[in-house]
Amino acid sequence: MIFAEMRTEVEILYEFVNSNAAPGFTDAEWGTIFTAAQRRIVLKILADGVANGAFNRLAIEALIKTIQYNTWTTSTYYLNTDGTAAKELDDTFDVTLFWILDEYVTSSTYPRIPLKTITFEEYQANLSNPFKKPDLLEGFWVIHKTGVPTIITDGTTILLYNIVGVEHPDNYAIASGSDCVLNESVHSLIVADAMKLARMSVNDAEGFQIAVAADAI
Repeated sequence: MIFAEMRTEVEILYEFVNSNAAPGFTDAEWGTIFTAAQRRIVLKILADGVANGAFNRLAIEALIKTIQYNTWTTSTYYLNTDGTAAKELDDTFDVTLFWILDEYVTSSTYPRIPLKTITFEEYQANLSNPFKKPDLLEGFWVIHKTGVPTIITDGTTILLYNIVGVEHPDNYAIASGSDCVLNESVHSLIVADAMKLARMSVNDAEGFQIAVAADAI
């Protein structure tokens, strides 16, 4: 659904509910409202769980992407279970992602080795524990410090660090002349939420600002 179609639907809904003319918002103001509504719908889906039914996954599929990193440096502190130095990512993260769905590593033999996020305390306590240490079956460990992941393995040489994440919906703002990138199945939800925000902006300007700002991750 394009911007003009969304705007028309909201105006019709607004007039039906309020029995008067829709407020005279500019295209830029409508764009702010629709972008905020889109963001709110995406956040609701993420909170519910992307894997919780086909609807959720399909709805935001356009925002989901996998990024691979393959530049490494040797850790000067963390060790793998075989005594070799662990690896740290030596690359710049894609800042367009704001929600991580999954992360895993790839070796020359195994295309997908799961990762378990742990703390420094868990690393110290369990590295030598044969029942909890990282392995191919249970997955390797990842420690995130200052945004840089350190991968702790059983000594397996890893080639790729893979992140499956969700781009921030505001990267695809709904503005005059643009389409909504989300699946059509949620366009009606965005329109309904935009109508609520439009009413709030007129009847409760402070509440509108708070509602928009609270969801602006």
